[in-house]
Amino acid sequence: MNQYIKFIRHVLWACFFVTFLGLLIQYVVGWNQYVLGWLWGMLTMMVYLVLLGLHNKGLAYGNPHQAVAKARRQMMWRLALIGAFVVIGLQIPGVRAESLLISVVLIQPVLYIVFWRLSK
Repeated sequence: MNQYIKFIRHVLWACFFVTFLGLLIQYVVGWNQYVLGWLWGMLTMMVYLVLLGLHNKGLAYGNPHQAVAKARRQMMWRLALIGAFVVIGLQIPGVRAESLLISVVLIQPVLYIVFWRLSK
């Protein structure tokens, strides 16, 4: 379980790095209208990862069947929360849907890269 928490911590650091790198690129290229959506999408994924780490921390103990049921409930709760964050973000003036969705989708390859690097 400590390795899992370490993995979540590394992914969060990668999220911070990708967030600032994306902001820098957007500033240099002149895409200032996409910054707020980028930040909202990255914040959404960071909240997701923190909740993932907190929820799975309690699954290591107890009955395996109860742990599976609890993990499924928590997965649905996190998915609904992310959907709500995206819908709320799209209602905020200045948040562009393109940048919000790109930031949410971009974290998936980052997650796999961090996993690959840590699995060596």
